This record gives sequence, C-alpha cells and structure tokens, in this order.
Amino acid sequence: MPQGVILCTASYDRTIRLWEPTTNICTCAINYADSQVNALAISHNKQILAAAANNHIRLFQLGNDSSSSKSSSRSKRSQQQQPQQQQNNQNNNQQNQIPLIASLEGHSANILSIGFQQEDKWMYSGSEDGTVRVWDLRTFTCQREYSVVSTKNDTKNNNSTHNNNNNKKKKPSKGIRPSNNHVNSVVLHPNQIELIAGDQKGYLRIWDLTSDKLIYKICICKGIPIRSVDISKDGRTIAIANHKGDVYIYHYKSDGYEESDEMIWDSYGFDAIEGAKITSGLSNVNHTTFTSSNSLEGLNMVLTPPTTSTTSLNNSPNTSINNTNTINNTINTNNNNTTNNNHINNLNTCLVTDDGAIRFIHRFNAHFNSYILKCKIAPNCSQLATCSSDSTIRLWDLTSQCRLQKTLIGHKKWVWDCTYNSDSSYLVTSSSDLTAKLWDCSRGEFIKEYKGHSKAVVACALHDTPVNY
Repeated sequence: MPQGVILCTASYDRTIRLWEPTTNICTCAINYADSQVNALAISHNKQILAAAANNHIRLFQLGNDSSSSKSSSRSKRSQQQQPQQQQNNQNNNQQNQIPLIASLEGHSANILSIGFQQEDKWMYSGSEDGTVRVWDLRTFTCQREYSVVSTKNDTKNNNSTHNNNNNKKKKPSKGIRPSNNHVNSVVLHPNQIELIAGDQKGYLRIWDLTSDKLIYKICICKGIPIRSVDISKDGRTIAIANHKGDVYIYHYKSDGYEESDEMIWDSYGFDAIEGAKITSGLSNVNHTTFTSSNSLEGLNMVLTPPTTSTTSLNNSPNTSINNTNTINNTINTNNNNTTNNNHINNLNTCLVTDDGAIRFIHRFNAHFNSYILKCKIAPNCSQLATCSSDSTIRLWDLTSQCRLQKTLIGHKKWVWDCTYNSDSSYLVTSSSDLTAKLWDCSRGEFIKEYKGHSKAVVACALHDTPVNY
C-alpha cells in the first residue's frame, strides 16, 4: 500500500486508534470519554479525523500527508530498536497527542453516518433524531437541516416533507431516541450537490443542495429499516442494504451522460429483454410501480407504496441490533446463487421513478436474513462488499447480475463496518471480536489483523490516496 496511509478504528471501549497498516502497530490512541463512537471519516486532504458519537461530532487534527509519513517512519524504526514491551509503553504514552479542532453540536441522538465534501469545505451527518445536517467547516456551524420525521397525519397519508418539525427545538437526549424515524445512513453523490439517505422506515430520500429541496422519496422496503446506503464513484449505481439481509441495486442516470436502456442493463450483466421484464414487473420478481404525487409543496416526486398488504418476509431476526453476540454462520459459501425467488415475490418497492432517472436493477438476499450492517461499493465501481451479523463479509460482482465472488471468513462475531482502499484491491473491516482486519480482495484472505481494543470495534476508516498540496 502507498506511503502516507491513514488507518483508524473506533470501539465501544471509547477509544480511537490509529494504525501503521503494514506493521500492525498502533501509532496513536485517542481517549473518547463522552460516549461510544459510531462512525469515522477522514477528510480528503488527510488533515481532519471526524468521529460521530451521541449528539455530537468531534474533529481532530491529523496533520498533512508528509507528517503522517514521518510518523509512520518513526514507528517502524522504533519497532526495530525496542522490545515489544517498550513499544507498548510508547504507544500508551502517545494517547491524546492528536489535538481536538472543534465539536459540532446540534443533533439530539446518536449520529450514525458522516462524510466530507470533496474540497473539505463542509461535511454532512445523519442521526437517530431523524435529521440530516450539513456543517460548514469554516465556522463549525450547521447550515442545513433536513428531516425524515413525520407527524401522525403524515404517516397516515404516507407523506412526509423535508421540513417537517424543523421549527420545533429538541432538547438533547440522554440515550433516548426522540423521533419516530431515524436516518441510519447518508452519502454524498459524486456531483457534490445531492445527499442520499436511508431511514428506519425503509425509504430512500434524495435532497438537492442547490435548490435546497427534497427531490425524491422512494419506497424501498416499507417497514424494514435500511441499514446502509452507498453510491458508486461514477454516480451510476446506488446500493441499499436492509435489516433482513436484502440488497437493492438501483441505476441513477447522471446529467450529461446519455445511456440507452440496453447499455444500462448490459452494464449490470442483464440483457435488454430481461431488463424490460424487470422494469414492467413481468419478471419472476413481482414488483409494483408507484406514481408521483404533487400534493407536497416543494417536492418534485413522492413515491409511496399502495395500501394493499404485502407478504411478510419469513425468518425475521428477533434480536436487538445492538446485540454483539456471535451469530452462527449458516451460509453455504459454495452457493454462488443466493437469490430466492419465493422470498422476493410480492416485494413492495419502486421499480422506476416517473422521470426515469432512478431505476430498479436487482434485489438479492445477501446474508440469508441476517442483519447487513454496512454495504460499500468499491472505487472501481464493479464490486460491492456487504458485512453482516453472521460474522462474514461477502463480495459481489456488480457487472454480472450481482454474482457472489468471495465470502471472507475470519471474524468470529458481528462485522460492523468496511472500507476499500483507493484501487479496490484491499478491504478493511471491523468486528465485535475486538479486531479489525485487512483483506486481500482477490485472494479472499485477511493479510493483517489489528488488535488492541478491549470491546467491539464498530467503525473503521482508511485513506491511502496521495494528496497534492
């Protein structure tokens, strides 16, 4: 891996650890006494580490790429010159050496998802308080707030707007979830002007930051929490993973990029005839297409499910999502076709938006009804990684009808987070088994293991792209 790599993990032991990736050495540990850390993000210029917790986001100064490289070199020389016990003592003495820049306050519950704008001028966050916020990194203040919280009337009519309850001031909670809906995952479109969020009720929302409006509200899996959302670097593919192990793949047409229907379906490994059947709902996957509603002010399109009942999915997990006990792995790793046609019949999801911009491509059950805790599209846009409560990570080929490529086995408990390196050849994962691992994606084996946390490791972040100052 290239020089100047930043790898960090966060744990329920309330510490953040920075690692030298090639030597497995913890170069720095940050005590985080306020609460557990739920998510980590590294700014594009490698100067800021953001940690999302309960009610707040802390920003730490990492320094520039050159200082990271020097720190890495010092740790290597120290490892060669000192016994392991002295090395451990040195690591302990390095705690809290990374200065705190600022604390972003405003959310009233756990913050589950964060990220940086490409030029690091602002960042975004999604929380269990039911809001998505945009933060100005020059003033460290909230500049935008979008809500997924609905009133009783809104819920009855299957309608909600991006400004519901914005005028109500919420008191910070102490571990209490105050909203009737949570934002579990939010990502920024590569065009840098659209925020895409998945919520607790199974809806996907897209806000346009230029017009400051909600432009899409799409029913993905009504009543089933969306756990993770990601969008490919080319902006063409949206991956959505839910509470029951299902993955939904959508195609998102980009402005200025003309594609025929045949080109779209071919890029995912389907022929045009099968694609037409899927879009029309005539394939063996029985879907329903929903129409737009113009009743909401400032909302271009609302896609909501019909009032007819849907077939419930069997084998729903009945344990809490916060349970970090080991889940038995019941996946047959030799079975590359994990799609169960009976399981996905009567699916209540949107096939295509009225303007044709967002189109359903494929759905499959990736982890046999176990929780998917994170899905991540590789930078090369051709592979999807899913990590699950079944202790495995699975790699899927987005260019070949989402066929299973590899099942990564090595963790012993829930796998909470994953992130690729810049060329998609490596994957870092974090788990309740107290470790993080570095995987070689082509071999399907872990090549490094990072130990040091005393409780579940629930977040990881990796940045190995050179930065030009």
